[in-house]
Amino acid sequence: MNGSHKFVIKGYSLAKGIDVGKHIASETFTVEGYQWTIYFYPDVRALFELTLLDQSGNDKHKVHNHFDRSLES
Repeated sequence: MNGSHKFVIKGYSLAKGIDVGKHIASETFTVEGYQWTIYFYPDVRALFELTLLDQSGNDKHKVHNHFDRSLES
């Protein structure tokens, strides 16, 4: 599966104070027939692992990714 999505957060420096647990959501986008939404929590520091499962529950997909980001205000 290959695809990309550019998620731009306008006014990022203002978003930093929206409180823990609140998020900014991207628009829903489609990659190879699957719909995705990104939820960004600006006031949380987290480490995450991503596992994708086929809707049948039978297949697992490994995701190799990198993030090109600038999160400084």
